[in-house]
Amino acid sequence: MAASGDGPHSVSLATALPAPLRQGVRVADVVGRRVGGVLRFLFRKLLWIIFSVLRLAWRHPALTLLLAIGAYLGYQQAQAYFAPPPSTAPPPAIQAAPLIQPPESVQQYLEGQRAFDAEAMWEAFSEETKAAHLAEGSSLSTFKRAIERMRESGLRYGESQYIGGYRLENGLSYYFYVTEVRNDAGQSAQVYQIFTVDKEGKVIQVD
Repeated sequence: MAASGDGPHSVSLATALPAPLRQGVRVADVVGRRVGGVLRFLFRKLLWIIFSVLRLAWRHPALTLLLAIGAYLGYQQAQAYFAPPPSTAPPPAIQAAPLIQPPESVQQYLEGQRAFDAEAMWEAFSEETKAAHLAEGSSLSTFKRAIERMRESGLRYGESQYIGGYRLENGLSYYFYVTEVRNDAGQSAQVYQIFTVDKEGKVIQVD
């Protein structure tokens, strides 16, 4: 007996789908095959490169070591080049001593020094300092001769720039100057002078 046309029969998924969907399935299948082929090709190439590198390293260990060192140094240079610049911390604050006015004795000494006036320089000293000089055999007369020899040597004192001063708790004060010095040859230099002054404002020592 012949089978009826209405009996059950098998139908493929592609033929059961509408025409637009069937076309999409075919396109996806083709794309999937091509992508799979490309991935397999890349994987085989990667394996070939790894195998070649290992074979080169096995045959030429010295060259491989040099290449590794070069790669490491290049990596370090790249890190240093692309690294962000280090942050610069602000410098620490400097606490300066308050400015104090030099006493008249220091000004008197500097003016006498420029004019080679030994008496003015001598009178700027304290009485204790004068007594100490006298005890060492240095009087106003010997001081005058020393200043005169300095003048005859061609030495000349220029302007003195006041830098600053500091007063200690015991009453002593220090005053710092930079003085220009010249000679007959036209040469000049800057020298520092430090005045130590006692409580009465008289010069004890000049360095």
